[in-house]
Amino acid sequence: LDEQLCDEWTCWSHELPGGHVASVVRGPVGAAQDEEGAFRATFGHPALPADELAARLAARPPPFVAVTVRDLVPEHRRADYDASAAPEGAPWTPPPPPAQRGEPEPL
Repeated sequence: LDEQLCDEWTCWSHELPGGHVASVVRGPVGAAQDEEGAFRATFGHPALPADELAARLAARPPPFVAVTVRDLVPEHRRADYDASAAPEGAPWTPPPPPAQRGEPEPL
């Protein structure tokens, strides 16, 4: 940060199909910027002891899983989403899995 090594942060980049990259940055939860407080209200642990933060930063992150927007829609609302995402009068069909499209599986 500002040309200084900051030991409280780690960054992992994941290569995605199609030449895309997703980066996941981890750092102290107290540094999260959230003017309205809605994001921070979801934190299970609003602060971590220094030793636990250091251990989490040293650990590899969990595997990155690419999901579609549809995957984020609660199951009980997917029919509504499908209807809104499909061309008028056509049923929505999910895309084939990455392997069937000739793409590597998600990291």
